Amino acid sequence: MKVLDFNGKECTGCLSCQLACSFYWLKLYNPEKAVLRVRINGLDEPAMRYCRHCEEPACVEACGFDAMRFIDGLVTIDKEKCIGCGLCAESCPYDAIFLVNDIAMKCNQCEGLFNCAQKCSTGALSIIEKNERGEG
Repeated sequence: MKVLDFNGKECTGCLSCQLACSFYWLKLYNPEKAVLRVRINGLDEPAMRYCRHCEEPACVEACGFDAMRFIDGLVTIDKEKCIGCGLCAESCPYDAIFLVNDIAMKCNQCEGLFNCAQKCSTGALSIIEKNERGEG
């Protein structure tokens, strides 16, 4: 299974990934509405908040409304069932779930399109096999 991988040493903080992400989800260019976020702390190398699609996702366990599911190796959100309580976001060890318009949202890899990685001109975002990351 293919997943997103981030290399902070290659990231320039241009936010092209966030713009591509917000456009995919909401058809607007607003990095604050993206479901992955680059974080720049002073002179430290950038970090990224994005879903790792954990093998045993804490967010799925935390959701009491059956809105979060682990299907075919991906953590997904059923927006019809989500009430925006934020319990999934609080439980995520990667701080990768965001409440947008009172609905939980997170990376679903653009359903296999990986728009963020396609727009990343530095190679900071790449697509790898899940077991290459050492998580599964």
